Amino acid sequence: MKKIFPLVAGFICLSAATLTAAPAKKRTVKKPAVSKSNAPQPNTARGTVRNAQGKPVSDVTVDIWGTATANAGIVNFDPTTNAAGRYTQTDITPGSYSVLAWKQVSYNGQTYRVPMSPVQGKIEDQYLSRKGIARDFVWKISGPIPSRFFDATKPESYYGGALTIFGRDENLLNPLDLPAGSILQGRLVPNGPLMDGSVGRVITFEAPYKAGELYQFVQQDIPVGRYTLSLSALLPDGESKVIRLYDGSGHDDSDFGSTTTVEFFPRGASVRPYQGHFVNGAGAYVRL
Repeated sequence: MKKIFPLVAGFICLSAATLTAAPAKKRTVKKPAVSKSNAPQPNTARGTVRNAQGKPVSDVTVDIWGTATANAGIVNFDPTTNAAGRYTQTDITPGSYSVLAWKQVSYNGQTYRVPMSPVQGKIEDQYLSRKGIARDFVWKISGPIPSRFFDATKPESYYGGALTIFGRDENLLNPLDLPAGSILQGRLVPNGPLMDGSVGRVITFEAPYKAGELYQFVQQDIPVGRYTLSLSALLPDGESKVIRLYDGSGHDDSDFGSTTTVEFFPRGASVRPYQGHFVNGAGAYVRL
């Protein structure tokens, strides 16, 4: 199977700063309303976790940590969701707390620590336990992270993965030589279910060719999954030219083909102090 090398997070950030990035189309997510049974109770935290289709998600760890009012000591609680996607933590020490959630997920032979997206407020929000805490979450594999520091130009501001299309081969040499005015056209076809078990859709994108540029394009916020990528160039005269893609197996010309596999590997993100991007980006190296 042809594979694409993952990029380190810092490298992806550089590419996003260099290019105008385009998020993939957003998936519709059903947000659960706070029910009466989830109404805040003093020194208690409760809520539900559901997936994008509105179904409950079990075995989610809810990380409740903060500072006790009495002695300024650090306090931590970590309830998990049941089969109905509900969690409850009672007898919380009076104080101020952050409440975030994550789930360990195995996908295509890799283990991910996947952050859940809060329904109420931003990921940085703090709660006073004496007022009670009601916070629900949704499992998202794409879409913006609800953060005070959200930046639409940065891949790490989204739950989805980012794909960088390079203008050179795997050695960052031999730039593409296309006529001025050419348009790069890409197509991502899901290869099996997405990380959350849902059925993915075909994603298409295009960008103007930039002669001699190392970074041609960044496609942001791709729902996390495994895809087959193909790439072509629409020339000014209307001709379509296939661009070959590196398969990661060596350094010969035969190691470039008409398609390659794109997948987003674990980044090892921590839920503290804020939940962030949990996958590394991928990069496509090219030859004519």
